[in-house]
Amino acid sequence: MIFLLLGIGTKAHSQLQESTFKLEYLISPAGSNNTGMSKTGLKNTSVFNVRKLKVENTASVDSYQFTYPVNFNLDAEELGGIYNFSEKVDLGYPLSEKWELHADFVVALVSTLESKITEQDFVYTGGSYLKNGLGNGKASHITLGVGYYTFFGKPEIYPVFSYYGEINDNISVKFGFPSTVLNYNFNEKAGLKATLDFNGIYANLSNPVNADWENTAQKAELYKTSLGLDYNYELDESWSFNLRAGYLLKNEYNLLDRKNNNIFSVNTASQPFFTTGIKFNLKTKP
Repeated sequence: MIFLLLGIGTKAHSQLQESTFKLEYLISPAGSNNTGMSKTGLKNTSVFNVRKLKVENTASVDSYQFTYPVNFNLDAEELGGIYNFSEKVDLGYPLSEKWELHADFVVALVSTLESKITEQDFVYTGGSYLKNGLGNGKASHITLGVGYYTFFGKPEIYPVFSYYGEINDNISVKFGFPSTVLNYNFNEKAGLKATLDFNGIYANLSNPVNADWENTAQKAELYKTSLGLDYNYELDESWSFNLRAGYLLKNEYNLLDRKNNNIFSVNTASQPFFTTGIKFNLKTKP
């Protein structure tokens, strides 16, 4: 299963605000027995300060389209697409020189949108964590918290934690959950990044789907665990591109009943993946 990703972004900076726009397209071709998927996404992230309060707002729209194998025995038309409209707000407030308190809130409409929108189409998640700057002479910090998230599909309570540190001018690391990153910069233009990520979505089926004669699916969950290596290169101040290769350690697509019990697993595969992307950054000086 090969993933192809194309991203285009613009980025504007001011003294108290940063705004990033990103458009991406991903495709996972269908195999003879496996379901294929394409994803189109648009995201805007803005950062600004309200006195001591730091606010990061992220609005995103994602469209997932599925291609099922010929032997798929459920209603493929009802399961043709999932749409995710989300708004995330992350608030950070300094408690002291080293400690910050953060809270994030996400409101998302995640649905097949095959009929009218109802309360069942909305998913509410969020959490809180503390961030501590270690003050060891290099940029480093730890975070520790808990939240209600969709890392593995249906929303559940998970811990969130990480350690970030700069080993030297070229190497930085972030160990934690839901992501771990090792970054190496060859120079100001080029670098490698190894990542381990956990992410998922939880969606409402607008029209319930009969999984068999006694079970009806009302929800869907998708989640993956990916291990990847990225090569990033900045062509100039405006253009950059990246290449990524890796492996999907976990790739799940399940249909759930009204009690969130798994009643049908759609055929997917844990296989190598490949991504490529290009960015355009528009920068303005304050």
